[in-house]
Amino acid sequence: MKSDRNLLLKGLCVFSGLVSGIGWLIYFIQLFRDFETQQGFWFFLQNPNAITYPLFCVFAIIIAVKSNSNKGTLLFSLFLSSVALNVVIGSIQKFNPEYNSPLLSTITFIITSVAFIKSFQNFPLRITEEHVTANFPRSKRIRWYLRAFLKKQIWLFFTLIILALGFIFPENALMQFSALIVVLVTGLFFLFLNYKISSPSGQNKITWLVWGILSYTFFTILNAVLISSSPEMDKLVSVIISSLRAFSLFLSVTMCLFFFDTFNTGVLIRRTIIDGAMFIVIILLYNTIEHYVLHWINHQLHISNVIASSVLSGFFVLIFSPMHHKLMHLLDSRFKSKKLKMQETKE
Repeated sequence: MKSDRNLLLKGLCVFSGLVSGIGWLIYFIQLFRDFETQQGFWFFLQNPNAITYPLFCVFAIIIAVKSNSNKGTLLFSLFLSSVALNVVIGSIQKFNPEYNSPLLSTITFIITSVAFIKSFQNFPLRITEEHVTANFPRSKRIRWYLRAFLKKQIWLFFTLIILALGFIFPENALMQFSALIVVLVTGLFFLFLNYKISSPSGQNKITWLVWGILSYTFFTILNAVLISSSPEMDKLVSVIISSLRAFSLFLSVTMCLFFFDTFNTGVLIRRTIIDGAMFIVIILLYNTIEHYVLHWINHQLHISNVIASSVLSGFFVLIFSPMHHKLMHLLDSRFKSKKLKMQETKE
């Protein structure tokens, strides 16, 4: 029964990632249709979300498809796709004010918030009330607060409260920031608790995630304070804070995926790194040699371009094929030795 639920959750994560990706595709179509009026590529420097959040759709699908069926991992995948969907809905509504729907934004915020908090309640370990009591023995209010969020009934109340606030205070920036900060701080508490109860190897795997969520929360709170205290805040300052906030979360998730195998996707990512890097090197070298060397040889020796290109292609296959296997072997052996060290530390 539990595996069936996780399988259903995995399907939901993939579907959410695809819907979010389609949303970003629609956004970029509208953007490039009138790209010059958006100040060209300077637009991406002013809107860093348009660079980082689309990649979260890809990350979410990779985690959902390649990781095991751990509930917390799948919920984090759902969080990534949901937050990307939440951002793209707001971005599309700026292009099309007639489609502005506070209710839709509120619903996506609720889904994102629930996935964010519950993912860290279950990843990498499942947190219980005993864990809360053992790690916060002196803080009665924190214990009560965290225990409340461990109960199933809280999510119904949470949904109703957010819907009510969205109805009473529609498009209120201060209220939106307050709700976002509450969600981020709550998720951060559970992530910190999960870090404390994890083994040393488990702590190593989620260190970058802790740093990323902590940085993201800090820059969100800083942005909210600056906006509320000085509404006429300089645009450059706002762009810098937004860039740092987006980049911190993007960097932490990238490090977890590519280098620390936090979500058990290491094989796919390692092959992607090696194959992608080799492909770029081969293309650059091949085009350079063909353009600057082969044309000169063909002209001097009167050799057919087809023959010269075929010989060059065969040469590249003979050279780079063993190099590719050697790099894969070195990378695999490095990851295996790292896993053995972690297991020895755990024992």
